[in-house]
Amino acid sequence: SVELTRPGAELSDVRRGHRPAEAAVMRDALVEMGWNVSEAARKLGVPRVTFHRRMKRFGLRPPPR
Repeated sequence: SVELTRPGAELSDVRRGHRPAEAAVMRDALVEMGWNVSEAARKLGVPRVTFHRRMKRFGLRPPPR
């Protein structure tokens, strides 16, 4: 499961679109899922297209290989 290591970061923040916690929870889910966007979006209950859009908004990119 996603560890919410940042104060106030909750999965409900992602569904409601609360920024800065949203980016933190998304990043945690992406790391846990090996940067598989579909799996991270599914885990957080967010449509994949919306998840991609928010990744772009927050500047979330996978680490270089």
